[in-house]
Amino acid sequence: MNLIFTKQMMPNSGILKYLLVAAIELFIEIALLLCIRKMRKKALPLEKQFLLVSIILGLFFIIVMPPGQAPDEGGHFMRAYGIAEGKLIPDVLDPNSNAVGSEIPVETSFILAYGGMTDDRGAYQGALEDLWLQPSGETTPQPYNTAAVYNFVCYLPQAIGVLIGKIFSTSVLMMAYLAEIFNFALFVVIIYFAIKLIPKYKTAVFFIALLPITIQEATSIAPDALSIALSIFTFSYALHLSSEAVKNIAGKHRIIMFVTAIVLSLCKIVYAPIVLSYLIIPKEKFGTKQKKWLTVGGVITLATLINLIWLSFSFGYIVETNRGVNASQQVLGVLTHPFRYLQIIARTLNAYSIPWVTEMAGTSIGMTGAGLPSIYFLISFFFFALISVQKDEDIKISTWQKIILGTIFIMVFGLILTSLYAQWTPLGEEIIEGIQGRYFLPIILVIPLICSKTIKNKKLKYPTLIAQSTIVNYTIITGVLTAISILASNL
Repeated sequence: MNLIFTKQMMPNSGILKYLLVAAIELFIEIALLLCIRKMRKKALPLEKQFLLVSIILGLFFIIVMPPGQAPDEGGHFMRAYGIAEGKLIPDVLDPNSNAVGSEIPVETSFILAYGGMTDDRGAYQGALEDLWLQPSGETTPQPYNTAAVYNFVCYLPQAIGVLIGKIFSTSVLMMAYLAEIFNFALFVVIIYFAIKLIPKYKTAVFFIALLPITIQEATSIAPDALSIALSIFTFSYALHLSSEAVKNIAGKHRIIMFVTAIVLSLCKIVYAPIVLSYLIIPKEKFGTKQKKWLTVGGVITLATLINLIWLSFSFGYIVETNRGVNASQQVLGVLTHPFRYLQIIARTLNAYSIPWVTEMAGTSIGMTGAGLPSIYFLISFFFFALISVQKDEDIKISTWQKIILGTIFIMVFGLILTSLYAQWTPLGEEIIEGIQGRYFLPIILVIPLICSKTIKNKKLKYPTLIAQSTIVNYTIITGVLTAISILASNL
């Protein structure tokens, strides 16, 4: 079926070009499926299978999708480059317009061109020509207000990649590739431990982490890679600490809780409520109820304070990019007319909920029009539904824990909508604009967790609705086909 869709993606290509692309596709798919089969025979855990699949698919994505083709990647590269130059806080370029940014090599414009916006060359022709082009030394001031609101911590892996490129005097494009690779490497490490530590629903983490849209973000320069990975890890770690595998909360556990909470809250303020997932840890793990609230309350308070401190610096970077946007009036309208705002949310869900879900399934990737055929959305949706409702006789998530997780989901969902309503939607509009399905990736793990059933009878068994091997194999097939669709769109 993949080969049929590949042919449809290349309607104007000759038979030789199609055969070459099909051969690449078959080789990667068969090689990965055989390797995974061998790993399963050796009873290797899912996190090790994730390492193999994620690294191969991730590198494939990096090769076929040049820097600049992921959403907003040009601005994120500029921010990472500025941090590599030591500018943790951007320079003010124009006090009148509140424009902030950095002095950037003029060759950065090439990266913007690969999205098909400003360059007549093909993406691969341009990448091959620019990969070895040494920087001229000429710079230009470039604003990146959208990326400037992110804390520099979110760009540290990307900045390390840029810095290594600068040390070895590579091209600006090579710096961008190194930024992608280091960003992706951190994503893989965090998700590896998320799968390893979560007591159950490992398949759900694997599936979400390797959705085509997730791989797009993980292999880009965007800080969304860290946001998604840390969000999934936080849920997984909270469940790990709640499980029977951990008898008492030790010092190392507290350190991990504090670090993950602080970094996650600095990634995007809309995901800060995910830190509340540590509330599901039973008080017995801490020794007493007071010790639990001292630790968890301290984690939440410190993360909130640090986030507020950064917001006090970055608030001035926010600019109204759409004509008619008035953030202060929008917020005032939400506070004074909450029921009208609920109606706006309802209309937004009615208009965009299906496109959000299809995007998360990979029907739209990058800025080239690539993506999976619609049939894969239906299959992915069906598989995720099976994963969510599939009962596990060993998992224990109580009703009060589900209430906390559900509250987090609603809070993050509401913050995503409200932030786009205030910063992107023109005043007076009746539907919230600018929301993309990828924004919800950090919280969709909550769905199978809420759908799980608390087991009271340990002898009670539930049927397996979908095998783990089926999910792994399907992930490989969809990941390879998505990369092929990107390749076909760039040829």
